[in-house]
Order: sequence, then C-alpha cells, then structure tokens
Amino acid sequence: MQVILPSSAFEQSKYCDDDIVQAVVNYVNSLFDHGLYHRHELPHVALQAYHADFYLAQVNNGGHSQFIHNSDRKAPHIFADALSGLLAMGATTQAALLQEMIAWFDANPVAAREQTGFSGGRAPALDKLDDRLYAAEKADPISRRAAEWVSRWPGLRKVEDGFYEAEMQALILANPRRGKRLSAARIARFHHSVTDPLHAAVALAAAAVGTPEALTGICGGYLTDIHGRQEKAWVVDTDGGMRFAVVDDAGARLYEYVEGHGDPLGNYRPPAAGALLGTVQGPAVEAVIRYATRMPVAAAGDLLLRRARPLVDDAVMSVQGATADIPNPVFWIVIAEESFALVESPRGFVLAGSASGERYGPLPLREAASHAEALQER
Repeated sequence: MQVILPSSAFEQSKYCDDDIVQAVVNYVNSLFDHGLYHRHELPHVALQAYHADFYLAQVNNGGHSQFIHNSDRKAPHIFADALSGLLAMGATTQAALLQEMIAWFDANPVAAREQTGFSGGRAPALDKLDDRLYAAEKADPISRRAAEWVSRWPGLRKVEDGFYEAEMQALILANPRRGKRLSAARIARFHHSVTDPLHAAVALAAAAVGTPEALTGICGGYLTDIHGRQEKAWVVDTDGGMRFAVVDDAGARLYEYVEGHGDPLGNYRPPAAGALLGTVQGPAVEAVIRYATRMPVAAAGDLLLRRARPLVDDAVMSVQGATADIPNPVFWIVIAEESFALVESPRGFVLAGSASGERYGPLPLREAASHAEALQER
C-alpha cells in the first residue's frame, strides 16, 4: 500500500514539521477508522511514525506513565512501532529513553498495570524519564527528525489538496475486507446497545417520553442533585437533545437537561435536572434484554440496513420497547436525521422506514443468524 499525503503539508513554513507528522497521523487514522484496515495491512513506516508521535504526545500530556496506561493491551505493538520509528528517523536519544521505559515495563508488570498518568498512579522512575525526554526534545525535537524521515520515504506520493480527499476515499474503499468488518463492528455495537443494562434502560425511558425519543449516546455519569436528592446521573444524547438519566434497580428515569450558567454576581450554577420526561420499570428492561440476547436482533438490523442504505457507515440502534399492537419489542435504527423501526414479524425481521410504504424484509431468523456467523474472520 502506498503512503499518500497532502502536498500542502510539505510547504515550507514555521510549522512544516508538525504539519507533516500530523498528515501521517491523519492518514493512519483514516485507514483504521474508515478503511477498517488491520495494522499488518498498513505500511510499516506509517505505523512507526504514527506511534512515535503517539509516544511523544502521551508523554507530553501525562508522562511515560500515561503512555503505558493508554497503550493498554496494544502495548507490545505500540512500543515496538514507536521504537523502530525513533531509530529509523535518527532520534537516538529519545529511542534510548523509550528502551529504558520498555525495560522497566518488562521488569515491573504489576506496577506497570497501576500506571495512570495521574497522582497516585505514577512511578518515580518514569517521572525521571519524563524530565530527560523533555530535555532531549529541546535539543533535538522528534517532529523535526520525523518530518525529514517521512520526506525520504520511498514511494511516498504527495497529492494536491484538491484531489486528496478523493484519493483517500479510493484507498479506504479498496480494502476487500471492509464490508465484512464494517458489518461485524456494527453488529457488535448494535448488540451492546440493546443488551447492556444501562443502554437498554435509558433507551426505554427515552422511548416513554410523550413524543418518543431514541437514545443516540451516553456521555458519562456523576453524582449530582436530582430534584433534591444526590444521585448518579448520566448525561445522554437522544434525537430530542441532551438529557439527564438516572438508572437504578427500580428502572430508569429521563429528565430535561438544564444547561449550567453564571449569575450576575459571577457565581456558576451547574447543569440541573429539569422536568421528568419518561420512566421505565426494571422488569421491562430485563424482558427486552432477554429477547435481544436470545434473538439475532443486531445481525438482522445490520443486514436489512445494508439493503436499505448500502452507503451508510454510522448508525445507532436503540430499544423502543413494546407497543400495544405488536407482540415483540421494537428497535430503532437512527442515521443522522433518519430513523427506521426494526421488529420481528411471523415471517422474520422487518425494517420499516419513515417514508410511506418503505419496508425491507422479511428476513428469516436463520438468515440473520447465518449473517453474523459468516462475518467471523478466520
């Protein structure tokens, strides 16, 4: 595979070095995120430059401790790539420091797992490496070495900016395994969203709003005041806007999210829970999870969505729950401003669009289950 970078990154300017490195990072991110390539399918030099930059960025932000923490299970690959990149570009001082960190990592497996980059999760030995790296960067920056090295890559092709997006799109779509990997990843996301207790509970509470809403994301949770009580509330996104959600053993409640603001005296009032919008009881959540665990809901949603909107990559599945005249749970699939309803009929799963008469399926249960099995890479 050829490395292609925008020609503007190589224009002589004060920030040229950083522009070249960032162009490589963008190239790799696009191939990972949109092309769904695996690491062994990408040019080795691009991964080496990418992870050398990751090393520097992590240490600058939270030290070698954070670098170890954020490398997580990919640490062996990331460490090897970063070290190879530093050596290839001639950043020998920084490479020696990384080698010291790897030796510490190998000798201290328990302490390595405890690293966070924050106070209480930082090994003193790694803090000393941080100071030495910062000094090395002042004398001989990695970005300068990396830019010079990238410019010498055999086969590097610089593309005019006006054509670069189209060239990258062609490279993304050239992956022969992309379709299967896209479906596999989407099925995994769909399955998690309808079987995870938190997601399912919030989604059902959102569906119980006067004008039903579909859950599109959960941002995070923290203790806050909910109508006079301290409770853990989750900030969530629905197609109706940002909301607060409280989930406990009894079920889930969805509230308006009132933005924080400052008053005339300069005091800040944090975000608050507004009106109660929707609720769901715990047994209803458990029933939907049992159904979605037993039935190939996620696989059916992916396969029918491929028929309905073959060019769509990003989509969210959200539990809508039971309705009076439909015996099985209904699931929403949301794409930007468009939504579909997925439900099991006597002949299989059916996907209904918002347009009058727009309907895909029925998809037999056996075909949906076979679709998921066929996506397993061997």
